Amino acid sequence: MNTPVRRSNARSRGTGIAALILLLAVLNIAAMGVLAAGADESDLSVTRAQTIRAFYAAESGGVAVLRLAEDKAAFPAPNSTLNLTNATATYEAVPSATTGGTLRITGTSGDAKRRIEVTFAVN
Repeated sequence: MNTPVRRSNARSRGTGIAALILLLAVLNIAAMGVLAAGADESDLSVTRAQTIRAFYAAESGGVAVLRLAEDKAAFPAPNSTLNLTNATATYEAVPSATTGGTLRITGTSGDAKRRIEVTFAVN
């Protein structure tokens, strides 16, 4: 009579172990999903920071040319760059200091790029 009791205990233990393994697998998959989402958020934060740096680099390039115009100094040559900390500003189109025109600057930081255009009018 003891044999059937042992058999049902063995089945019960086996079922419990299988359920525990299945539960651990589901928790492991959920944990991997949370970690992957955290990594995506980290990449997004880096991209945002690079985009802001790129914009500020382009803006700094524009401010530098405005100061040169106030001082009646020579403008930078087209395709020249202004190196900043963690970013660069490239002058794509530079107007004449005497006739005015459109100044186009691209700021770059990491993989991010931002372009601004400033229109100069000479009085």
